[in-house]
Amino acid sequence: MEATGKNIEKIMKAEGVSPKIFARIMGWERPQAVYRWYYGETLPSVDTLSVLSKILNRPIEALLVMRERN
Repeated sequence: MEATGKNIEKIMKAEGVSPKIFARIMGWERPQAVYRWYYGETLPSVDTLSVLSKILNRPIEALLVMRERN
């Protein structure tokens, strides 16, 4: 979760989308949920990932960091 959160943070910064801006787009009062992703505490829901991928012009797969199983 932490690697995914850092990846989302990096992509959002690169695209100029702040947590506050994203929270407004989603209709949230506060951006705390986004910061919780950044810190690896939680992950966005599938619905939220869908919106985020559209805003950032990236497929959902580009936002998630998956580790390979041996």
